Parts: sequence; C-alpha cells; structure tokens
Amino acid sequence: MKYEELIDFTQKILEANYLPVYRFELPCEDLDHLDQGLRRHILGVKNTSRFFNDLFEKLKPGKIYFNTDLFQCTFVFLLLPGTKTVFYCGPVVFEKIQGNRFEELFSSLPLKDTYHDSIQAYYQKLPFLGSYAMFESLFLEFGKKLYGDSCEVVYSNTDFFDHWNNAYKNCLRDEEHPFSNIDVIEKRYEAENMLINAVTSGRESQALEITSKFESWLLPQRISNNLRDMKNYTITLNTLLRKAAEQAGVHPIHIDAYSNCNVTMLESLTSATQCLRAQQTIALGYCRIVKEHQHKIHSSIIRKVVAYLETDLSANLTLNTLAQHLGVNASYLSTLFTKEMGTSLTDYVNHYRIDHAKTLLANTDVPIKDIALRCGIGDVHYFTRLFKRISGMTPKAWRESASGLNRAGKKKL
Repeated sequence: MKYEELIDFTQKILEANYLPVYRFELPCEDLDHLDQGLRRHILGVKNTSRFFNDLFEKLKPGKIYFNTDLFQCTFVFLLLPGTKTVFYCGPVVFEKIQGNRFEELFSSLPLKDTYHDSIQAYYQKLPFLGSYAMFESLFLEFGKKLYGDSCEVVYSNTDFFDHWNNAYKNCLRDEEHPFSNIDVIEKRYEAENMLINAVTSGRESQALEITSKFESWLLPQRISNNLRDMKNYTITLNTLLRKAAEQAGVHPIHIDAYSNCNVTMLESLTSATQCLRAQQTIALGYCRIVKEHQHKIHSSIIRKVVAYLETDLSANLTLNTLAQHLGVNASYLSTLFTKEMGTSLTDYVNHYRIDHAKTLLANTDVPIKDIALRCGIGDVHYFTRLFKRISGMTPKAWRESASGLNRAGKKKL
C-alpha cells in the first residue's frame, strides 16, 4: 500500500499511548471487541457486530469519523485510501471517570443498578488521554496525508453510534423475561387511556380505581435514580391529564394553575410511594376541575367569556369591553351568550359577582366595601342594591345570617 509506512507510524504512536488500534477488512464477522466488549459482553446487546458492519458500510473515503458515545468514550475510524480496510482507534476517555464523576454519569445512563459494578470496572480499564486537542490534531494530520486538504471530519452524535439506546433501550431491563416489559407497557398505556376518559368525564371513583393499580403497571425504569424516575413519570401523567381536562372543555387558565401546583408539589416528594399517592391525588384533582369548570358550551368565544369571569371578577366585564377584547360585534356576542347560557351576559355577571360576595361575607371579616371592590363593583351603594335584588337581603343581613348558621352548626358538633 502506498501509505503503509505512514499508517504503521501513526498506529505505533497511538499504541505507545496505550490506545487500542485495529485494522480490518469489511465485512468483518467479529467486531465485538471494538468497544472492549461493553455492548456485547456487559450489556448483552447481541447484534453488536452486525451493527458495526452496517455502520462501517456507510463510511465514505476522504472522511474521518469522530464519535463520543453516551458512555463518554471516544472512537475514531476511517476508510484507508483505495481499500475496504477500516482504521479504527478507541475507546479512549479524556476525563477520569471515577468517584463522584462515575456516579453522576452512571445515574444518567438508561441502565439498571445491577450494571453498576461491571460498568465501574469497565471504566477502570479504559485508556485515558489528557489532551483531546492533541488526539484530534494527530488524526487531522493523518487524514491530510492520506487524502490531502480535501479530507473532511465528521463528528457523530450519540444516537448515531448507540442505536440500541434509542427506541427500545428498555429491553435491557429484564433479559430473563424478554416480553414482560412489552406486556407491562401495553397494560400501562391501556390504563392511561382509561384514566384520560375518566378525567374527561369527571368520574372520580373510576380514576381512583385505575390509579390504585398503577403500582402493578410500573413502566421500565429509565434512569438509575428510582425517585427521579418516578417523579418524571408522575410529571408525564400530569401533562397527559392536563390535555384530558382541556378536551373536556375546561379553560386552560384553570388547568395551568392546578398543573403548576402539582409540579411544585412533586419536587418535594421523597419516596416512590409518595409519587404513587401523588398520581392518585393529581388524577382526582383533574376530575374535580372538570366537574367544577366544564361548560356545555359549543363556541370557544363563550368559553373564553366564562373563563374571564371566573378568573378576574374585578375586571371590566361589560358587554362592549368583552366584545372588543374578543374582536367580535357586541350585538353578536350578546345574542350568542343568551342563546348558549340561557341568560343575558349582564345578568350572568351580576349573579356570579353576588355569589362570590356571599362566599366572602360568610367566610371572612373583610369589610363590605372591600368585598364590593373584589367583586368588581366600585360603588358600595350600588353593590348593596344589587345584592338585595338578587338575594333578597342586604350584605350585612346575609353576613349575620351566615354567622348565625355557623354558630348553630358548631353547637351541634
């Protein structure tokens, strides 16, 4: 070969630094050793050689391929000019993966804890090189000598190298029962679909029954930290049920408020058992939101009007203001609202404000004037007249009546 001396010289430099170097003709039947047996002998990936051959068949002359996989191991390979011979170097690491760094890296890998010791031993045997820049420069010069200035460098990502880790990585979870994960995943997805239907209909008892079985249908663990894995699944469930509530016609403002509270709560959990309980709590909460805020309204415009009313009573909720905000004609909005809600917009707003005022009067000591403001009515005299017209008594009388009922209830207890 024209470049034999150059190739031999480069190989000797690499081997002098204890870096594995291989040259082989394609196709090659046994390539399990190219990663020092990690995938075939430690992880049990049975088609390693076939994958490597498929990978190398795609190599183009004049290109040098650098790849750092998800184990932070770097490999370099290229086709030698005019041949089907692959020049391959690796694996090599450019940081010492031990102690806390190993624990951090292992926790990010999609592997069970049972692989911990074997992976740790694997890293102890890997060659370490202190300078990536020197390693890269050596191959760049090597490529230029082989292919001239037209030589290209290809930096490949993790997915390019580790196809075993893509769609079906969880098959590594239980090698003795190869179909168990498939069965569990099918049952879990079926249960989640049933739960979505239960939430969409606001059926709390059915939601409780379904979530109580989730412990039997735990999906394969994706990361070694069990608590973090359970939190991630619970966050995913929260997202699924958000969409279920939205499909039921609940305005996003209510969904978002509840969902955000759930995410905050989840981060405070300290065990997988707490996560399972949280999944039940979250599902029941969405059912209640659906029952409380679901509106049998066909048009999105009226749903928005009701959402504005429910979330900000102190806002200007006049017909003209709402119509302008929604970009529709006031007359059209008035007609549509009356048709779908069975009452005029003004009457609906007034009754909603007074209902809210009753709650505040019965459960707080807030002055009546301030309650009027909280309900969007700046004139306390008008508020009093409106309250009496709708409820049959003044705000003061209502508060006294509610207070008397509360005292009577406490005596009975």
